[in-house]
Amino acid sequence: MAIYHFSAKIISRGRGQSALCAAAYRHGAEMMFEREGRIVAYTGKHEVVHTEFLIPDTAPHWVSELSSLSASQASEKFWNRVESHERRNDAQLAREIELALPKELSREQNIALLKEFLIEHYVSRGMIADVAYHDLEHNPHAHIMLSLRPLHEDGFSSSRVPVLSENGQPLRSAPSKSHPKGQIVYADIFGGDWTKKDALAGWRESWGQAVNYALAKAGFGQSIDHRTLEAQGIELAPSRHQGPNCRGMERRGLEAPRVVVDQELQVQNIARIAARPECVLEVITAQESVFDRRDMARALHRYVDDAAAFGSLLARIETCAELVPIAAASYNEAGQEIAAARYTTRAMLDLERAMLANARALAERGGEGIVELLCEQSFARSAANGLVLSDEQKAAVRYITGESQLASFLGMARAHERTSVG
Repeated sequence: MAIYHFSAKIISRGRGQSALCAAAYRHGAEMMFEREGRIVAYTGKHEVVHTEFLIPDTAPHWVSELSSLSASQASEKFWNRVESHERRNDAQLAREIELALPKELSREQNIALLKEFLIEHYVSRGMIADVAYHDLEHNPHAHIMLSLRPLHEDGFSSSRVPVLSENGQPLRSAPSKSHPKGQIVYADIFGGDWTKKDALAGWRESWGQAVNYALAKAGFGQSIDHRTLEAQGIELAPSRHQGPNCRGMERRGLEAPRVVVDQELQVQNIARIAARPECVLEVITAQESVFDRRDMARALHRYVDDAAAFGSLLARIETCAELVPIAAASYNEAGQEIAAARYTTRAMLDLERAMLANARALAERGGEGIVELLCEQSFARSAANGLVLSDEQKAAVRYITGESQLASFLGMARAHERTSVG
């Protein structure tokens, strides 16, 4: 089952971090840390399966020439330059995004999905995207390091450019109690104020949409939801990612702090699932409308891994009134199962019945449609702006703007080329 994970954080020297060391670790490579005159080596990391160094089309020459290097070599040179440019002891060096990739897709499909998303949301706005695709124990995910400052022919520009008023002085916002003179207004340097929480929320939603489109295009019925469980109306405490340090402490017989938190959440979830087992089905149907027993077990295991509680809770889920069987299991002549029993929920059936009724009503109801002249005018305006539609695309536009109030079609989006190293 595809899972949703998208987090962002700043790599900061003030927290004892280094962009160069972070890059070497994520690439699983050996790099020279010029600022400290030492070699950083993480060549024993076997989970690194693919790396890329994505460069904007508008990048200055000193960045573009990195395209002749391997991804790890380009990463080493670029982050060393960032380290030498940032002199403050508390300097912010890079932004890192970590996201989960859908297990249902092949490695090649995930790479294409990841690259297209990064180009659209970051690289096209002038940022460097240093990408490391990791997959250990079938847990595909990616680490992306993004540049913070605008690229300049001589290095980097200021990441905060004040907007000047007519007299050449910095423009200020309205005075407030905390800022009697008003705050300085800064220009939008990356086509969107991506330092704000609203930007992160937008990225999270866009990543969910990109994954769902890729899954649908590959023929999968699953989907993911970027919203929190609370926002989805699901009465479960979110599971917490347990990093490699915590797992290593457990293997050595030590108690990891995050494991204690997970156990506390698990106690809460056991009580919630025991009182209302259908909440686990709500987690599943937020992603796929039809599922089997293994899907129920996997969903439950995300919130409960206590062996004693797991079996009894799974039994309660399988016997709850909300569960509806729709296809029996099938077996071969040797008695081996070749297809598992399939289920859905009463809520999902009601939703699909309502959707079908609405679709039938719309299909039977006629409309006026858009006249051919307006379509041709629209095609002409698009062509004047550099967007020339193919005959197939024009036919699709005419079809969805016709007299029917319900129209659907299947098509492929065009891909955009960008410079990359890897």
